[in-house]
Amino acid sequence: MLDIRKSSLRLIFALFALICGSILFSQWTLSEPILIEDKAGEANVQFWAERRTLLYPGECMQISWSLRGIEAVFINGEPTIGSQRETHCLTPDTLPVLSVIFPGGAQHDYHLPISFFLSRPVGILVLVGWAIGLAGWLTITAIPARKSEVTPLPEQPIQPTPSASDAATIPTQPESRLEAAFQGCLMRVGGLTLLIVFLFLGLEGLLRLYFSVLGDETNRIRYVLSTEEINQLPSEVIPLPGVDYGMSANQSGRNRLGWRGPEIDLPKPENRFRIVAMGASTTYGFTPPDESYPAWLERTLREQFNLTHVEVINAGVIGYTTFNSLVSLPTRVLELEPDLVIIYDATNDVLTRDVPPECYQGMNELRGVDPRLYISFPFAPPLSRSVLMRFLSINLGLERDPSILNSRTANVVYECAPGIYADREVPRVGHDSARIEQNPPVYYERNLRSMIGIAQIHNIRVMLPTWAYWEATTEPGPYWRAAIDEHNVIVRELAAEYDLLTLDYAELAPQDQSFWSDYIHMNSAGSRHQGEAFAAYLVEQGVFADQ
Repeated sequence: MLDIRKSSLRLIFALFALICGSILFSQWTLSEPILIEDKAGEANVQFWAERRTLLYPGECMQISWSLRGIEAVFINGEPTIGSQRETHCLTPDTLPVLSVIFPGGAQHDYHLPISFFLSRPVGILVLVGWAIGLAGWLTITAIPARKSEVTPLPEQPIQPTPSASDAATIPTQPESRLEAAFQGCLMRVGGLTLLIVFLFLGLEGLLRLYFSVLGDETNRIRYVLSTEEINQLPSEVIPLPGVDYGMSANQSGRNRLGWRGPEIDLPKPENRFRIVAMGASTTYGFTPPDESYPAWLERTLREQFNLTHVEVINAGVIGYTTFNSLVSLPTRVLELEPDLVIIYDATNDVLTRDVPPECYQGMNELRGVDPRLYISFPFAPPLSRSVLMRFLSINLGLERDPSILNSRTANVVYECAPGIYADREVPRVGHDSARIEQNPPVYYERNLRSMIGIAQIHNIRVMLPTWAYWEATTEPGPYWRAAIDEHNVIVRELAAEYDLLTLDYAELAPQDQSFWSDYIHMNSAGSRHQGEAFAAYLVEQGVFADQ
C-alpha cells in the first residue's frame, strides 16, 4: 500500500515539474524574434533581436542592425557601424537603444520592446511550481522502499478432511484474484484523486495568498474578488442613453458630471473662454488627472500666455469612437457651453472597420453604426470562486477578464448575411487584419463632418488636429498604420474644406520612446508636449485676441 502511494505521489510531482518546466523551456526557446523597420527618404533602418521574450534578466542574445543612407548610428550611446551583429546581456534597465542620425541632422531612437518572463508574476509562479514539483519528486524518490519481513507460521496440526455435509458450512476464501486486482485499482485511483485534490488545494492557497497580499487591485479583481464584491466596487463606467456609456462620477479625479478634472461651473461664468477636448483614452490620458494633455493645455495658456480666463475641460472617454463622440456632442458637450471643441479621434475607429465587409458595407442592420456594439447594458457573468481556475481560464482566453472596461457588458451579435456575424468580442487595438483595408473610412468621415456641422450651427469653433502615435512600434501591422494614415488624410481635407483650426500633430509629435506609455498613449512628458503645442498654435492663430 505504501509503495502504491509513493509511486502515485512521485508521478504527480513529476507531471507537475514537467508541465512547469515545459512552459519555462518554451519561453526560453520558442519566443518569436522582433524586428523594427523604418524608412525616411533614401534612408532605411532595420533593427532586430533573436527573441521578444527572455527568460530572466541578464540573459544574453544576439542584437543586429542594418542601416543605409544615414549619417551616424549609436548603440546605447556608443558609436558603431551601419551593419553589425552583437551579443548583449540584457536587463530591464539596459535594453538596447539604436540612435540614428539621418541626413539633415534629425535623430531618431529605436527601442526593442523586450520583456523578461521571470519578471512577471506568472513567470515567478511557474518557476516556483517547477521547483516544488522537482523537489517533491526527488524527495519521494529518495525514500527507500520498505522491505516486508515474512514471519514463518507455526506448524498446525493436520485437520481431518471435512465431510460433504460439513463443506457447506465452511466459509469461502475472502477474495479471488480478480477482486484483489479490483480493490488495488480502486486504491490507486483513490490515492491519485487524493493527491490531485491536495495539489489543487495547495496551488489554490498559494495563488490566493499571492494575489491577495502581493497583487495590485487589478489582480484582485481578476482572480480573487467575487462577482458580488466586484459589483460593489466604484465602477469605471456607467451606461448612458444614446452614447452607450460614460465615465462614472464616483471615481477620484472626476467631477460630478463624470468628466476628468475639477468641478465645472454651470451656467458658464461671463468673460470665460471654455475649450472642451473630445476624444477617447488619448484625450482622457494615461497620466494623473492634472497631467493629461487638456490639463497641460489649460496650464500653458494661463501660465505662459497669461490667459487666466481660459478653461479647458477634458471630455475624453476611454474606448470612445466617433460614433460615441457624435452623440456625446449634442447630448452632453453642448450643455458645457464651449467656445471651442477639439476633436482628437482616430485609433478606435480602426477597430470599427475590423469586421467582415458584409457587416460594414452591406444592406444590413449594422450599416451606418458602430459594428462592435460592445457596450449595451450592465452584465455580470458568474465568476469562479477558485483563484486557480480563474487564473487559468482568464490567461488562456476562456473567460472574460473582469478588470477590463467592457467586462461587465453584454455583446450584441448580429447576423449581417447568412452565416456571417459581427465580431462577438472587441478586437485588440494592436490587432491587424486585412479586413481593415476592405472597409474604407466612410463612417469616420461622416461622423466628423456631422460633428463639425453641429458645432458650427451652435457658433462653436472646431480644432481638428491629426492623430499621432509612436511610429517605431512593431505591435500594429501595415493595415492599422494605413488606416491611421487614411484617417489623418480625412482630417486634413475636412479642416481645409471647412476652414477649421488644425495642427498636423502627427508630424509634430515627439518620437522618442521616453514620451510614450505605449505606442498609442503618451505619458506625462508627451502629454505636456501635446498641450504646449496646442496652446502655442491657438495663440498664434489669434483665437483669444478678442477675449
